[in-house]
Amino acid sequence: MSDMGKVKEVELEPVADKAEFTSVVTKEYSESCRMEMIIEEDLLVPDTEPDMEQIFNISAEVTDSSLRHEKAGGTVNGELKVQVLYRSTDGKLLLLENRLPFEKEWTEKLSGGTEIRIKCEARAADCHIINERKYRVRVWIEADVREAAVKERQFFEGIRGRELELRKEKTGMLSLAGAVSKENEIDEELKINNEKIKPVKIIKSCFSVCENHRQLTSDKLVVNTTVWVRIVYMAELASQGNVANYPMYFTGKIDSTQFIPTVGGREADGCRINYDAAGLTAVISDTADGFRIKGFLKTEADIFEILQHEAVMDFYDMTDEMMCDRKKEQVCCGLETVTVQHTVKDTVDLRDEHWDTGKIVYTDARIMEYDIEMRESRAEICGRMQMEALVLGDEGRAVTARKICEFVMPLNSADGGKFECCGVVAREITADLAGSYVNITVQLQASAELCRYSYIDIISNPCIVRGERQTKYPLTVCTVKDGESVWDIAKRYRVPAEHVRGINGVDELMPGMKIIVAR
Repeated sequence: MSDMGKVKEVELEPVADKAEFTSVVTKEYSESCRMEMIIEEDLLVPDTEPDMEQIFNISAEVTDSSLRHEKAGGTVNGELKVQVLYRSTDGKLLLLENRLPFEKEWTEKLSGGTEIRIKCEARAADCHIINERKYRVRVWIEADVREAAVKERQFFEGIRGRELELRKEKTGMLSLAGAVSKENEIDEELKINNEKIKPVKIIKSCFSVCENHRQLTSDKLVVNTTVWVRIVYMAELASQGNVANYPMYFTGKIDSTQFIPTVGGREADGCRINYDAAGLTAVISDTADGFRIKGFLKTEADIFEILQHEAVMDFYDMTDEMMCDRKKEQVCCGLETVTVQHTVKDTVDLRDEHWDTGKIVYTDARIMEYDIEMRESRAEICGRMQMEALVLGDEGRAVTARKICEFVMPLNSADGGKFECCGVVAREITADLAGSYVNITVQLQASAELCRYSYIDIISNPCIVRGERQTKYPLTVCTVKDGESVWDIAKRYRVPAEHVRGINGVDELMPGMKIIVAR
């Protein structure tokens, strides 16, 4: 009976017990999980404040958040600072501030037992009057959670008692080296530069933090930031011998540089930074010619390092044919922060309102949502924001010019990488009044993380293939197939790759070339 057409039986001899591996341990973040929640509560006007007549603005900020996670589930806890700017029935411009605790069941699956980073942001807020002593606030919060888990990879190095030909490639794996934080004390004065204006009461103050420059070395992180300040206040104005209090608006900025020691003097290859200005307050300066900004700017940073390893990507034995299991795995091998700025301009038509002597006394820009959209050759940060300007005029007239607009911020080419998490901040907000139109300009600044990836082969379970031996000739001439390299030819005939290069005097092969293989 002919053996033609039959599959030749082979036997696999496991040699995993003789295989040698190197363990590389990294600490890596998982993909972020997001959850949205709505906080709604009815609040009362304090007995010490007059009745509400008109609400002009509501702002909300998450001042604290944490995630308690267990096997059966978890809970997001935090505190929300809500400020409502309103006009009272006696014509005063007032601010109500409340601290609202919140708690929400976490619905996304987490592995548990790892370090957890949570960031909660208030995306949108609205407010309406129920009656003159009660108002209802509603805030939309987005929670973003990442897990930092330890991951161990076993890299194949060889088999005891066998001389293998190994093809190695150097690969880098991004690993979380540690976290650092520092509170930088700020005590700066900002002058109004107008002798006729004397501030007597601060109604509302806002702070936005934008990064200008960072430098990361093996022993320290240096960051330079600008704190943009916006203040609504009551001023004492002298006009024709009379003194009257009037709402005014002030904008300014403070530059700050921080020197933060990093983790144990280890080489640092990247960082992720978060700024918190909740510890800053504004008071009227002692000389009453401006404002004094006091408190602490908190900076938190995750420091990353790249662990280098020369990994075996392929191997063969020159005596026996061998097989193994392979798993291709993607690893992050680089992290870079990219910062871009963008200006958004828009106009709000107040329709029937006409302001010959009106004055803008407050501006705001709330980032409602944003995300990174990857195109074929570029990436963009796309989002929506709500722009506002409070206009006051004669005879008690007041109105808020409000508009929701979209923005697109182009990023540089990813160049083989992928843009991931980002943040968007409103730097400077200006507005001017022209008749019934309010022109609002917002300068945005965004930062995005450019992550670069590579692929590694995880080799396991090596086996010797036992079966009918092929006839070995001392000299063979083969034709190069499309896509074959010197390594592929050497592996096919189980000879050293350096022999193939030396005999043929080539490093690169072209399809159709005749190659001499000698044993």
